[in-house]
Amino acid sequence: MIKFFTKHTSYLKTNWFNYGLDTIVVIVGILIALALNNWTDNRKQKTTEIQLLIELQQALQGIEDNFISDLQASEKTQLSRVVLTEVIENEYPWHDSLQQHFNRFLFFYKYTFDMAAYNSIENWGVNNLTSDSIRREIVTLFQNSPSYLNTLSQQEYDLIWLELRKSSKLVVDASLSKVKPLDYDAFIKNKELALEIKWLSALTNHNDQARRNVLEKIDVLKRNIKNEIVRLK
Repeated sequence: MIKFFTKHTSYLKTNWFNYGLDTIVVIVGILIALALNNWTDNRKQKTTEIQLLIELQQALQGIEDNFISDLQASEKTQLSRVVLTEVIENEYPWHDSLQQHFNRFLFFYKYTFDMAAYNSIENWGVNNLTSDSIRREIVTLFQNSPSYLNTLSQQEYDLIWLELRKSSKLVVDASLSKVKPLDYDAFIKNKELALEIKWLSALTNHNDQARRNVLEKIDVLKRNIKNEIVRLK
């Protein structure tokens, strides 16, 4: 009986060892598979993040280019407003060189944002972005700036199209695409109009400085995203 018990006890010990070894092998295999899946998922996540950041960087470059172009055009428009203000104040006679100033002194620019790349990040999940600081910069810029810029443009639009255009009594020659006063003599005697143009110039100068501040934020974010892409790679 003792021999039987000893024999089977030895057999059970051997089998328990084998069972335990098999279990360990299975557990290790499962852990390796989970680690591999996590590594693959993380790699896919990082690849997606890099691609979305590249697209956003390109979008920011396009926005920046448009801003710079619009600000340069705005400088010319502001110059035309100064010229026409002086024309009214001094009652200068008509000269053909004034035509370009009439053509552009009522221009205003919208400084719009291309939101497509940002929307892609939102759909993917903004919180998936690795860098907290980059995430805050992106969200702050794209959630606040478009409405802010629209408010600035609306101020100029209201002043130009609801007030200035009416008091300046301009007409567009559709055949020649020229803007000119209905009565030039009345135009140069309209001193109140000169004040309105000065007010519009002051408003635009103020708003353009605000737009330059946004442009600076765009440039900083663009460079920070570039560094983040390098880090992720």
